[in-house]
Amino acid sequence: MVGTKDTVNVSVSNRVLRVGNDSYPLRNVTRTRLREIRPNRLTPVKNFLGGIVALLIGFLIISNFSESFGGWVLVIGFTLLVVGLVKGLRAPVLHQLAIETSSSSDTAVTSPDAAEVHRLSDLINDAIENPQAEFQVEVKSVHIGDKITQYGAGNTGKIAPERQ
Repeated sequence: MVGTKDTVNVSVSNRVLRVGNDSYPLRNVTRTRLREIRPNRLTPVKNFLGGIVALLIGFLIISNFSESFGGWVLVIGFTLLVVGLVKGLRAPVLHQLAIETSSSSDTAVTSPDAAEVHRLSDLINDAIENPQAEFQVEVKSVHIGDKITQYGAGNTGKIAPERQ
């Protein structure tokens, strides 16, 4: 569940909140909102059990041709399934900080460190109330989902299916 990790620079200066390359005039920020994202622990278990079934079927088919090769496939496949199960079960709870403006809400930072996200929320809320407030913090943020970089003219990027 955890995506790529980046360091994001968050600062307030001259009544402007900057999160990475995004800027929010503090007069337009209505509030910050914290949210927890809990990983689905059932999915890695289902994947593991499905993988075991597929592995056993593959082992039975391959062992008809070569017993030693079938044994290696079983050992390697089982090891990979266990690693996937452990990674899935150990996925951290993520904490998101959303910046809400008068027109929209944007997720600014996502991190497994709850204290860091709460501290950042407090700093931003203090800056909203205090016109002289300024700060600069580097936050380790996790990117979840698609990260699209496009080059050249005429690129369409990622086309999402239409919602009905």
